[in-house]
Amino acid sequence: MRGTIQLIRLFGIPVQVHWSFFLLFVWVAWIGWSSGMGLSSAGWLGLFMLALFVCVVLHEFGHALMARRFGIRTHDITLLPIGGVARLDRIPERPLQEFLVAIAGPLVNIAVAAVLWGWLSWQRGLWVSDALMTLAHPSGALFLYSRNFLPALAFTNLFVAAFNMLPAFPLDGGRVVRALLSLWWSRVRATRIAAWMGQGIALLLLLLAFLHFDLILGLIAVFVFHTASREYQFVRDSQMLSSVSVNDVMRRRYTLLAPSDPVGLALQLMTQNGEQGFVLLDEQGRPSLVVGEDALLEHLAAGKPEQMPVGELGRRIPAPLASETPLSEAIRQMEQHRLDLMPVVDAGIMRGVLELARARKLGRLFART
Repeated sequence: MRGTIQLIRLFGIPVQVHWSFFLLFVWVAWIGWSSGMGLSSAGWLGLFMLALFVCVVLHEFGHALMARRFGIRTHDITLLPIGGVARLDRIPERPLQEFLVAIAGPLVNIAVAAVLWGWLSWQRGLWVSDALMTLAHPSGALFLYSRNFLPALAFTNLFVAAFNMLPAFPLDGGRVVRALLSLWWSRVRATRIAAWMGQGIALLLLLLAFLHFDLILGLIAVFVFHTASREYQFVRDSQMLSSVSVNDVMRRRYTLLAPSDPVGLALQLMTQNGEQGFVLLDEQGRPSLVVGEDALLEHLAAGKPEQMPVGELGRRIPAPLASETPLSEAIRQMEQHRLDLMPVVDAGIMRGVLELARARKLGRLFART
């Protein structure tokens, strides 16, 4: 994701923060100022938000580490103002696996709350009923005093778990619903029902956000509504494109370049041949890099020298595609690695080039015939 800064790497997974995350602290400062909080109270509120997002990261690691048990890699975990996102290599299609990956995140929050309550009851003799009375008292407002910090964090973890288990796709509860529905119906139909449920709940959340002037809840509602629609379209298109192979839509006439060739040559060939990018061969004659149309046009628009080696604009490919690869899987790999094109190789011989934009258009046409 663009506009991110990597913080740490745990279990081989980068944890990064998006620039918009820092807007959350602007919002916290505004809340503190508008409600007349003192500096100490505002400081506790900011510290609480940091602690909460540590719990959000743990939640996402619950998903990531459970997915790893099923051979699914997590590319990164990104913090956003509305929460965290674990970018998995793929969403498991087996209902039991999807159920376990989805439920793992909320279970982590419940475990964090249980650990906090265990410590509080041991150190302070503070039980849930006592904490509820303290937090409900007018003089014991949430976040404002150090004594309330851990009880509030425990309660908030339970709230995060409960909120994520709403049957609103793409929240964890929505994925659980899809996993259960997939036991009886097709994945496409299960996704459609889960998406409808998610969009319905998103509209209710948006209404609540307007009534209470809650910006964060409004952002979450918009995110849920939009992502539910996108997920259904993705699953529907993937099923449709699974009947088409790379061989059906790949470009068989293509130009190969060396990393040392000038960018100007690539631009000239692109305009002459209508190619959307080029495969670059290494010294052994094997495809190793690709450079897409967007990268070339951005280079041209920036007024950079056309004599620069085109390899400096190239992106490394994970592995070539095989001609019999289902188009849905090929497109998933290209989107995952953000590649505009990939070479198609069978038995060490290059057969063609798959261009992402062309694959999407032709794939739908082939699937309908």
